[in-house]
Amino acid sequence: MRTKPYFLYFTFLVILFHIFPISPAGAVNKIMPLGDSITLGAASGVADREFQVSYRKELWDMLKAAGYVVNDELFVGTQTSGTSVPDFDPDHEGHDGWRADQIVDGHIRFPLEGKLDEWLTAAEPNIVLVHIGTNDISGGDEDWKEVEDLLEVIDDYEFTSGKAVWVILSRIIERSCDPYLPPCPKSPQTNSFNNNVEDFVFFPRQAGGDKILLVDMQTGAGIDYPFWTQGGDMANELHPFETGYTKMADLWFTALMEILPQADAGPDQIVFDEITLDGSLSDHPDGETISYQWQLNHRENSDFNRNATGINPTVSDLKKGFYDVTLIVEDDEGRTDTDRMFFSATGPKGDFDFDGDVDEHDLSVFGEYYGLTE
Repeated sequence: MRTKPYFLYFTFLVILFHIFPISPAGAVNKIMPLGDSITLGAASGVADREFQVSYRKELWDMLKAAGYVVNDELFVGTQTSGTSVPDFDPDHEGHDGWRADQIVDGHIRFPLEGKLDEWLTAAEPNIVLVHIGTNDISGGDEDWKEVEDLLEVIDDYEFTSGKAVWVILSRIIERSCDPYLPPCPKSPQTNSFNNNVEDFVFFPRQAGGDKILLVDMQTGAGIDYPFWTQGGDMANELHPFETGYTKMADLWFTALMEILPQADAGPDQIVFDEITLDGSLSDHPDGETISYQWQLNHRENSDFNRNATGINPTVSDLKKGFYDVTLIVEDDEGRTDTDRMFFSATGPKGDFDFDGDVDEHDLSVFGEYYGLTE
């Protein structure tokens, strides 16, 4: 038997597939991380801005693993930090030292950086992650109404562009201080600000049907507020250390899973010259309608590539060989997810077990012969 050579060939193709994954065409998710230096990643234990990634790198890795990164695009914004970090999209709208009102109106000292309505028009996000208010509290002029003003700018963008935007609004993180002298300075103000944002911004908008979620970074992310040198998750009074940012990323990711479609391309298969694809386990947690696009790419001859649509399409006249399959699901607001499977096609049906008939057992024999298992 020639099992070993074909098994090595198959192994090589699988490795090749994982190293050079297919990049599906179509809509992409556009997530705008919006806030201040915490979103930027300043003072997080890394001095060089080219390596400051905040929660964004960890979140990127989780979303990429789940199929939400298409063509290395995900985050949007006019600012960049973390540009020297490989396999990462460094775009964001984290503005060091800015208050909520400056996000809305622009900063008098940095007029060229623009303001929120301009950033939205340029980037066209379909999701905005909002963590803002730390600098407002530091200056003693925190006001939940300015967070409402910020969300109204997003409302205006939705109206003028005709594009829906999900907002994930955060209760901002606490501050760090001497653990033996609680509470931390400004901690009561942080708690009051978060409560007001939740009560007077989030709840009314949620009741009114807005596309909005609330995440509790203050206590729900599990951040330990002593400095990292004391075993905690904070780099300084205001900014998390790497471990704290990782916990923020976990909570953002959990919230995103409540609004993003989820693709499932079904199991790998061995078939003759026809396959029925199965995307029925794909889902949308928000109950929105999703569309299904399938790309079937023959590994040896692109002339044999095929496309299909629908939940359970049947594709016929397949040529012998390996096909890499990408399922792209997209909801009616342009958010996407991808999943992949592969199948091997024998070509026309054959009596591979030489028992006088053609049935599913022939596929098993074919799979064993070529080092494949169902």
